[in-house]
Amino acid sequence: MQRSQVCSFLWTSNFIFIETPFDAFFIYRELNIDECEHVTNDGIKRLCGGAKNLEVALQMGQSGQCKSLQKLSIVGTGITTEGVRIALQHFPHLKILEYPYLVVALAHIHRNDDSRSKYALTRLNLDPKIDDVSYKRGDLCIAASMCPFVTHLSILDHSVIDNSDLAGLSVLEWLSELKIANIWGVGNYRFGFYAGLLPLLKARGTSLTSLELENLFYPIYACLGSIIEYCPNLKRLSLGCQYSLSGWLTENERAGRPSKFAKTDFTLNHLEQLKVSNTFHDETPPLKDLLLLSSPSLKKLTFDCYDHVTDDVLREVCQFRSFKSLEHLEFSKCDSVTKIGIDLFMNEKNALKSLAVSHCKLVSRKNIVDWGKQARENNWELEIVHNGQVCLFSEDDE
Repeated sequence: MQRSQVCSFLWTSNFIFIETPFDAFFIYRELNIDECEHVTNDGIKRLCGGAKNLEVALQMGQSGQCKSLQKLSIVGTGITTEGVRIALQHFPHLKILEYPYLVVALAHIHRNDDSRSKYALTRLNLDPKIDDVSYKRGDLCIAASMCPFVTHLSILDHSVIDNSDLAGLSVLEWLSELKIANIWGVGNYRFGFYAGLLPLLKARGTSLTSLELENLFYPIYACLGSIIEYCPNLKRLSLGCQYSLSGWLTENERAGRPSKFAKTDFTLNHLEQLKVSNTFHDETPPLKDLLLLSSPSLKKLTFDCYDHVTDDVLREVCQFRSFKSLEHLEFSKCDSVTKIGIDLFMNEKNALKSLAVSHCKLVSRKNIVDWGKQARENNWELEIVHNGQVCLFSEDDE
């Protein structure tokens, strides 16, 4: 069945499509009706067995004809909180519900549901479209308490959450992937690392396999030792921050905590992907320590807008750390690294499959061509990307 037919079925004012065989459609595990703006709550009712018999289905406790549905995407539709409630009630196996206001909708449902229902959702996203008007303090904790099987949590606008919100997420026993980002790039934040994020990492850090803290406005690298200690099973780590703000520093100083990286005896033995980016201006992050504490099985390494990666740092790290498992290496807007530093990864002992260099001031087009020649002469299956374009080399480039 075509997506347009599904959308038409869900919003048309009559039941003309009911006459066609829909049995095959109702065994689908996924349904995407994004941007079908005419689809409203009535469309969800039809998925539950038809608007005419929805009330009967509710009374009988049936789950509807589409009870096998596991993923539903309703971004850009006319579906509201009421439609979300109907979907959750009638699709017991629904694991992923793509909806910008899902957290707020869940909290609203909870406040009006005496049964205190639990749902099978495995993903929660606090969308950047959420604002102070629609989001009430504690909504995130309420949503988490309703979805005990959540494994993926993404907070794309951290300006609406505070320390208590983060602490309340410790109920998520199955949490494996956590992302907190400052997508708007503004400095309006209400939580700190030690008072907000650290209690969550202490409670659930051992289950985390992916942690992304991106574009934040406090020196996250000073907290690196705690991250490594409480999240020993990470396979993916992404760290990025911008400017230090007096609010975070005040939290540090009041508690007598260090504002710089402290040495740790713990290592990230399972780490496969590491990304460091957007360091703020008044601290030199412990890049050497971070790389040395990373796993020898590291497969992907990304530096983004990161002037603190230099030839000297890379040379010192390579003296003590083997990158024989590294397959993907990327430098973007790193203006302190040159061909000399990148050459350290270009040898037959490494398993490098792709090298991406974008807008690095000290890396020239000739350097790119030289790497292409080196790969061809050594029969390396190496893809080289320069400024976002895959490079195709010929003898004329030499």
